[in-house]
Amino acid sequence: MLTNSIDQIKAIQIHFIVSTGRTGSTLLSAMFNMHKNIVSPVEEPFAFNLYYKYGKITNWTSKIIDEYCYDFYLFSEGVLEAQFGSRKELQETLEKYKDDLDYHTAVKITYLCFFPERDKSNVTTIIDKQLKFHDFIEKVAVFFPESKFIILNRDPRDNALVKMKRILREKEKGLIHRQNKSNYWMLALIWERVYSLIYTKRDRIGSDRFMELKYEDLVADPERELMRIASFTGFEYDPVMLQYHEHTKDRIAKADEVQDVKKQMFYQLHQGLTQRTNTDKVGFWKTEMKANDSDIVWSICSKLALQIGYTVDGSKNTQPRTREFYRTYFTFLIQNIIIPKIYYGVPFWVRYSIKKFKYGNRFKQNRYTSERFQETTK
Repeated sequence: MLTNSIDQIKAIQIHFIVSTGRTGSTLLSAMFNMHKNIVSPVEEPFAFNLYYKYGKITNWTSKIIDEYCYDFYLFSEGVLEAQFGSRKELQETLEKYKDDLDYHTAVKITYLCFFPERDKSNVTTIIDKQLKFHDFIEKVAVFFPESKFIILNRDPRDNALVKMKRILREKEKGLIHRQNKSNYWMLALIWERVYSLIYTKRDRIGSDRFMELKYEDLVADPERELMRIASFTGFEYDPVMLQYHEHTKDRIAKADEVQDVKKQMFYQLHQGLTQRTNTDKVGFWKTEMKANDSDIVWSICSKLALQIGYTVDGSKNTQPRTREFYRTYFTFLIQNIIIPKIYYGVPFWVRYSIKKFKYGNRFKQNRYTSERFQETTK
């Protein structure tokens, strides 16, 4: 249970990391979570999703708190088990501060219920990692008008290569369907769309609320880059953030000790967090990627990549558009443009109804998530 005063909680600042996947955002969150003043959960966009239902509520009753806790789990992205406490803890903590709740305070309390093993009494800053905010970042900027955004970039060729390696590994392990059609055209199109949206919306929102950070710079000189972030967001730099790898090793050992399968799987996906930052994966596309594949990625991403500061390094941007490209682009158009525009464009009650139709009954019947974790939602 939190011991923070309500004034402490209300004074907490919320900021966001925005990027595509496999850019080092989990590494950055791991560094932040070493700091006693920072909490940095990953990929749970409840702060945006629940605003539509709860953003204007000023009188938080026990019934509303109960609904909020239900909806928090309903809109989960499926990565709560490795980082969140329990529904009981969330509900009891919200009840404790019930007389002083508004939406932003409820959201901050929810963030403070992540990583239950940590002492949160000194937390002043929340830095949330998000991979979907590019679709509605301008709304997030309105919902949280004091927030700032860290744009985390990575060379699109390295990004595509590391994503492809992960896809192939997961196919081998049977974690994703072998008919998954992801290819370098698709990975390049995703990179280009994500960052095109982020930079376009940055210009509309105001560049003073955005900071650019390159993965390459973060792993080459993490102290310098963390100091830049500290100056930008307003927390005090602490060199303990550089010791994230030792902390990760300890957490893996504890997960192994108690046979926590979900946490074991989470850390298996992020084995790099057990090592100090290094530049081994900077520019490794030059030696591990076929020239044709790197040219495919560069032909899609070159214009924006050059603007961000990446260099040609021998890649060609004249790769011909093959039948495979057009088949891929059609799939990309449906999955990554049309469906998100429709989904995030409809009224919230429609999205809410879809979620309840898909998960609601399973959730109520203790089948919403794994059996062990379901006990924590009661």
